[in-house]
Formats: sequence, structure tokens, C-alpha cells
Amino acid sequence: MSLQHYFIHIITHKTCLCCILRAPEKKLACGHGLCDICIGTLGEQSLEEKYLFAIETCPFCGKPNSLQPFRLMPPTAGVRLLSIDGGGSRAIVPLVFLRFLQNALVKFEVPLAEIFDFVCGTSSGGIVAIGLFLMRWSPEECISKFETLARKTFPSQNDKIITFGKLVLLYLRDGRYSSQPIEEAFRNELGKDIKMFNPLSGDTRVAVTTTTVKASKPCLITNYNGNVRDGDKGYEIVRASKSNQYASLSEAASCTSAAPWFFKPKAIEYLGTFQDGGLQHNNPLKIALWEIGFLWPQKDSPDFALSIGTGYSETLLPSRTVGPCSPVHEGFLARLFKIFMKSLDGEKMWRDFHNSLPENQRHRFHRLNVKLEGREPATDDTAAIPALKQQVMDYICSQMPLVRIIDSIIASSFYFEFEDCPEYHDDMWNCNGNIFCRLPAPLRARKQLYTELLRTSSYFLIFGRPVPCVERKMKSAPPFKCRVTFSLRNLDENVRITIRGITSAPMTISGLPRPAKELLEMQRIEAPFGAVNHNRSPKPLPRIPAKRKYRID
Repeated sequence: MSLQHYFIHIITHKTCLCCILRAPEKKLACGHGLCDICIGTLGEQSLEEKYLFAIETCPFCGKPNSLQPFRLMPPTAGVRLLSIDGGGSRAIVPLVFLRFLQNALVKFEVPLAEIFDFVCGTSSGGIVAIGLFLMRWSPEECISKFETLARKTFPSQNDKIITFGKLVLLYLRDGRYSSQPIEEAFRNELGKDIKMFNPLSGDTRVAVTTTTVKASKPCLITNYNGNVRDGDKGYEIVRASKSNQYASLSEAASCTSAAPWFFKPKAIEYLGTFQDGGLQHNNPLKIALWEIGFLWPQKDSPDFALSIGTGYSETLLPSRTVGPCSPVHEGFLARLFKIFMKSLDGEKMWRDFHNSLPENQRHRFHRLNVKLEGREPATDDTAAIPALKQQVMDYICSQMPLVRIIDSIIASSFYFEFEDCPEYHDDMWNCNGNIFCRLPAPLRARKQLYTELLRTSSYFLIFGRPVPCVERKMKSAPPFKCRVTFSLRNLDENVRITIRGITSAPMTISGLPRPAKELLEMQRIEAPFGAVNHNRSPKPLPRIPAKRKYRID
């Protein structure tokens, strides 16, 4: 009798059962998890995308896998990061920005979920991250659902005066509003919970911030396993000991947005009790950068990082710089309140972070936010949503702030790989390689990409030498591949490739600049005992020998 019958019920999310070496990162329809290496080794590689693999049957239990092919991250590509601030009903601001971003890329037919490798959201920003990247709602659909959710979560109250009786009731309830509408919004059509670590075909890592109630320690609830953490890193990953004890999407959404005063903390069985992630990281950019350092230790800096705020206002209470302090406006309670509110100021966090960056790194980090007219709307002010949407659209039309960001997205879609080991000749290392494209590759999208590259006369600049992105006499639209050659004095020299034409300014492609030696290590080309994926990269076919000429005597 086959042992596969017994393997069906053996499910763990701590170890890939195929190699027993790494943690699983993808889940099959049967529930068994595989690591990315085993996906690439056992899966059938797509003819259209280099890092798209299909698993027809589970290698462990033999059950058919009905899920879409798994898309993996190329080893030499850089990380594309999205960070979304918290802000209650003001989360409509990043949604409008992201809708504009999606519309700007619609000609390439690439969904928003495919242009970021890591997404981190806080509070209502975490709700946006779950909706867009895990529920796979389009930005337009997410805006509609968010507006409905905001109205259900924060019902309008005619009497906004807080009496002593209301304070007592609020204390007993431990929250002003119910989180039930939030949890219901992130269940499936049948009203069932979807686990945060669930069968996803994409490779986008998603994390939402939260804070423990007992120790006020920042945590991340994630859709991935990631590397093992040693010691105290300043935050924790919420981990379950069993596969059926993972947090669901609805629980994660409730945890990240459970702001004190507004909502009761969320208790998850086996995991703990959590509250709003914005109490520690209302702008989650820093914790997101810490996390990608653990996930991709070889990639020291992201290709680009996009941080989106929820609107800010410079309208403050008038303050006096001289004269005696007012016991009302400058008393210790007022001072404590101002300090606490400043700690939640995502825009200030961005300025502090950006000022700390080296000058040569600042171009990789982008911020989208809008200065609001008047005071910032309250967290539960749903009536302000239409005005917030209009202010963002006015800002986009007048400033066009997304051009540089779109350039970064397009440039980071192209990455370089060595074809073979460089050869040393005449005191130079002669290198052969190819530039590939990470964008999803349906035929119509490829045709549009080639049309745009030709229209803009786009080319790659490789050590001062221009190489056209595509040939003008192409009869079809094969998967993008541009062969390049160059020479280096030594392998510690940086490989630098920029793209021009399709972007408004010259932009460096993904993962570069980087020393050639590091790129070779990432590809494991020179691994003395073979690569962990058994070096499954397709080898070029041998040349057909020239036809022999026979001499007739």
C-alpha cells in the first residue's frame, strides 16, 4: 500500500517536507508547503517566464494541485518595497494614490500586486495592504469596499459630546466601536476565514504591524515564514506552533487596526492579544526595511521604496514661544498629549528617516502624501472621505508626483543575469549575460511592451555602450531577453546598466549596481558542489558542427 495515503495528514509549516532543510514559503491546494528552492527544482518551468513554475501534483501526498503556477523572485533582482501609513478613515488617501499608479501602468497589463516584492501596512494601512495584495482586490474595488467598511465601522453619531456616563461605558467596553465589520470584510464569499499564510501563487511578501497588549512590543503578522531570527531584533513575528493556529486575514486586519479608545484589543487563541500597530510604527517604513534585511540578506538596499502617507496638516494650536506657560495649553497633560500625537506623525517619521539617509541612497526612497486643508480629520470621520479623495486627485493633477515612481517601477522590472562564468583574457574578464523582464508575460502585454520600447527608442547603456532594448524588425513577441557583453578589469568591479527612453530619465535596472562577484554568487554559477536547485537553468544547445567536406583522391 502506498505511503502517500498516510502523508496526506502530515502538515507542517515549519519544515519543507521535500528537502527537510528550509521553511516552506508556498502552499499547495492539499495544504502541504514547499520552499522556493523545491518549487524551482520540482516544478515545471514556464516557456514564457523564466521564474514561473507549475506544480501539477503534490510531491509528498500525490494529490493534484489546482493552484496557478508559482512566481519566484529572480536571485539577482532587487527588492521593491511598499509601505502604507495608518490613519483610520484617511486611508482613502493611499488608495487613491495606488489607483492612479495602477492606471498609469495599465498599458502593460500588470496588476498592482505584481510590482512589489514586500508590502507593509499599519492600522488602516494594513487593511489596505490585506485588501489589495492578499484579497487581490483592484484599487477601484478596494476604494469602494473601504468606503462601505468605514461607514459600517464608524456609524455617524449626532451627539458627539462625551459625558461621564459615556466614559464609564467606554471603559467597561474597552472600545468605542465594534471590530466586527472589519472582520466580516475579510472573510470569503461563504463567510469563512482565510488564513494569513495561505496558498498564494505570487511571491509578494505582505506584513501588517501590530502591538502586544502586555508588553507593548511591536510585531508583524505575515503571509510568509521567512528566515529564523536569533536574539531580540526589536520586534517579533507572530508565529503559530500548528498550521491550523495561524492568524486569519480577518484577525490580522482587526489586530493591526485595534486603536485604543476606538476598538477593543483583539485576542487570538494560541497567539496572544494585540492592539493597533500604529502605536509603535504608524509609518512602517523602518520596520519594513529591517524585515527585508532578514528576508534578503544579500540585497543591502531596495531597488526603490515607496512610502505612502494618509495626509498631513500643519494647522496647529497657536503656541507662544515666550511668556509664562498656560496651565491649560502647556500643562503636563497637554504636553504629554502633544508628545504622544507627535509619535504617531508618519510625516515626521519620514522626514527624520530621509534626513538620515546618505545622499547617494535618497533617490531610491519616495514619499507620496498630500498636505490637507485645515486640520487632519479624526480617525472616525467618515464624512471627510469625499473631500480627502478630491484633495489627492487635485494634488496628482497639479504636481504629477508619480512620474519618478513609475520610472523606478519600469526600470526595476528589468534585471541582469550572467550566462556563464566570465573568461579571463588579455588582462580583462569577458562577460556574457542577458537582461530579462519581471513583468507578467501574456502575449498581448509583451506586444505592448515591445511597442512602447520601440516608440521611445529605448536602449540599455552598458559601460557607456548603448544596446537597443528590442530589434526594430521583430516578427513576433517572444519573452523579453536582451543579450549583452562587456569586459571588467576585475570581478569586484560594479556592473552598471541603465535604461533610457521608456523612462523620463536614465534609471538603473533592478539589483544594480553590484559587484560582478556578488552577482555570480547569487546565481551560484561558480558553486563547487553545484547549486541548491541542481543548476536547472537551461543550457544553450550545442552548436551544429559544420558539414564535413570529403576530399576525393
